[in-house]
Amino acid sequence: MNLVLDPFRTIWRHRSILFGTLLLEMRSIYAGSVLGMSWIFLAPLLLMVIYAAVYLLIFRVRLPGLQPVDYVFLTSTGLAAYTTFGNSLAAGTNAVLKNKQVLVNAVFPAELLPVRAVLTACPALVFGMTALMILAPIFGQGGWKLVLVPVLVLFQIMFMCGIAWVLSLLTILVRDIQHILQYVTTVLLIITPIGYTVEMVPAALAPVVRLNPLAHYVLAYQALIVFDRWPSPWHLCAIATLALTTFLAGYWIFQKAKFAFYDYA
Repeated sequence: MNLVLDPFRTIWRHRSILFGTLLLEMRSIYAGSVLGMSWIFLAPLLLMVIYAAVYLLIFRVRLPGLQPVDYVFLTSTGLAAYTTFGNSLAAGTNAVLKNKQVLVNAVFPAELLPVRAVLTACPALVFGMTALMILAPIFGQGGWKLVLVPVLVLFQIMFMCGIAWVLSLLTILVRDIQHILQYVTTVLLIITPIGYTVEMVPAALAPVVRLNPLAHYVLAYQALIVFDRWPSPWHLCAIATLALTTFLAGYWIFQKAKFAFYDYA
């Protein structure tokens, strides 16, 4: 039971310092810009508008059974999940490498470094999904099932934290990981159903999409926001299993191995 509760206890016990340093980190990211932290809200919205405009007005993509407004919501939900995942991988991977002195710090547990890095990448997901949940009913999308969206967001954050815990340590030994991830995220953009539906994927490539863990989250978001239906039990089961297993295993690995990696940092 302790193994299950430990990561939650650590985050809750140090929540003040975690969110205090998170706020400082966010302010430093946008320091010097005219709009400041307003970019937290504007960035995901601008990205969604640009992506939708390119595919609707330039490429003139039309999906069977979907109106243009449906397609905007389809791509926007996928983009919010994808950009957050990619940004969290990049930030979480370097979290310990950039703060190696914290590995032996008793005030700020090293376990919180990857968590803080992931959270700095989450505005696109949190505010993007919030905007979509507000706009969806106005345009005739979504419904009361949207209450499940925050749960999926929480699961995705847990999933990203689990990956960040492991990669942040491995990057200390293998610096190439941070470069490899650039290509991994590019591949994920292609095999994640953001601008297309699963039905459009050729049968030979369908297993690749189904084995993509990010696809489960995107398809679940799209089911709730665009199609006003419950995600399939398979997707919900995969999402919960991925989130909990990765979160707990990642924390356990980090906690057991962090001191062994200090000499290599």
